[in-house]
Amino acid sequence: MSARHFLIAGLLAGMLSAGYTLVHQVPAAGLPGDAVARVGERLILRDEWLKAVAAAASERRTPLTALQQQQILDRLIDEELLVQHGLSLGLVQHDQRLRGQLVSEVLFTTTASVADEDQDDAALAAFYAEHPGLFVPPAQLRVKAWLLNADGTRKDFLPPVPDSLLPLGKLQNYLGPELVKAAMTLPVMQDSAPISSNGQRVILQVQELQLAPAPAFAHVREQVRREVRRRSDEHAVQMLLDQLKRSYRVERATLP
Repeated sequence: MSARHFLIAGLLAGMLSAGYTLVHQVPAAGLPGDAVARVGERLILRDEWLKAVAAAASERRTPLTALQQQQILDRLIDEELLVQHGLSLGLVQHDQRLRGQLVSEVLFTTTASVADEDQDDAALAAFYAEHPGLFVPPAQLRVKAWLLNADGTRKDFLPPVPDSLLPLGKLQNYLGPELVKAAMTLPVMQDSAPISSNGQRVILQVQELQLAPAPAFAHVREQVRREVRRRSDEHAVQMLLDQLKRSYRVERATLP
């Protein structure tokens, strides 16, 4: 017997030991009218089967026979058996890859309906008018920096800051976030008071400040759309989590 046959035999044995029975024909009266099969407690709906039939038919030149359509239903039943068996084994709880895929699919399903609700230009323009600062290009600064010696004399800051206008993110590569934050509060061409940084004292001077004007809405329309979509997605996910927390019992330990 091949390794694959051993695997299949093991799966079937596991299903039986877990309380599963192989699906048998159920009289039509035993199923709701919109269902074609029941596996455990889950119904396989007629629409689900018809979609699978249509997908298979789209890849063929000739129509599917009644037997082939029945075989598609058999495959759906087999798949559901394996899914329920996998859940009984706790694979989703213990396999990080499966957990990640499941979370991703739930988030995609939750936000997909939001993505379909496209915002019109009037709504986007209103959002932009309310939050213009989100779309203004970042300020640029030209900053001079010195280190203070113990006797109060100055020496060059290391690494040296380029003598040019730099975006705040680039400037942080030289000064770090705290010194950049301090520089943003300084008047142009005025020395700062000594600032403690990494065990040293630093003097800053903003020699040039360039603030970009807010762009016209037409120039940032797609950025506005993406931001509105991002916020809508976050809201949809939070609404789902709030609903799930009301539906499921959640207990938390007191952490030290």
